[in-house]
Amino acid sequence: MRRALIAILLILLAGAAFVFFGTKDEIDVTRILLEGKWVSTEDAKFTREFKSDGTIIDAYEGSAPDTNGNWTLFTKEMPVEGFTGELEDEPIYLAIAMPESEALYFKITKIDEGTLEMVYLNRGGTLSFTKIK
Repeated sequence: MRRALIAILLILLAGAAFVFFGTKDEIDVTRILLEGKWVSTEDAKFTREFKSDGTIIDAYEGSAPDTNGNWTLFTKEMPVEGFTGELEDEPIYLAIAMPESEALYFKITKIDEGTLEMVYLNRGGTLSFTKIK
């Protein structure tokens, strides 16, 4: 009986570690894939660059200087401060803070070496990008 209880505890601890570290690993992979410069598939004049230090640069060709801000990834298990909406269990989310505006929140629906798709949580709508650098 005691051995069965210990085995059950070990299984539960292993499962909890997998969930915690699995989520952290997924965030790390997403962070690596996200870093770089992306161009909008809907408007080739709009680019968004995610830098490894957590800063972001939004630029629109032919307009005022680039907008600089900060970005961070989060999940339901590891939420970001300030977000008050509902979060699903599986997705990885993106928060963007720009100095002149309220924070922007996105659910990342697809990311790989060349494609980024995300849903804007504040108002809906999907944004799609192609990596250029």
